[in-house]
Amino acid sequence: MILFVLLFYLLLFALVLDSRVHYMLLLYYVILGLITLILFAKDKYASKNGVWRIPEVTLYIFSLFGGWTGGVIGQKAFRHKTQKQPFKTFYLITIGFNLLMLTLLLYLIPKNH
Repeated sequence: MILFVLLFYLLLFALVLDSRVHYMLLLYYVILGLITLILFAKDKYASKNGVWRIPEVTLYIFSLFGGWTGGVIGQKAFRHKTQKQPFKTFYLITIGFNLLMLTLLLYLIPKNH
C-alpha cells in the first residue's frame, strides 16, 4: 500500500506539472495526509498508554476526504489498525470512495486546452 501512496502522489504531481490540476489539490492531499498521519500516531500512543483514543469514525472521515495517504503510512509506520476488522475493510472502502470522487471530479473539470 505504501507503493500505492507513492504512485498516487506521483500521478498528482504529474497532473500538476501538465497543468491538468491546480497545485492546491496536491497541497490539499499532502496536508490532509499529514494530519491523518498525526491522528494515527496519537491513537497508537493512546492505545499503548490507556488514554483517550481517537474515534474510528474520525479516522474514516479524514480518510474519506483525502487523508487516506497519511493513514496508510501511519498504519505501516506504527503497526496500528492493520489487522483489526471491520476497521480495515471500512478504511479500504473510504479510500476507494475518495479515489472514485477524485476521478469524477477530474473527469468533470474542463480541460485547459
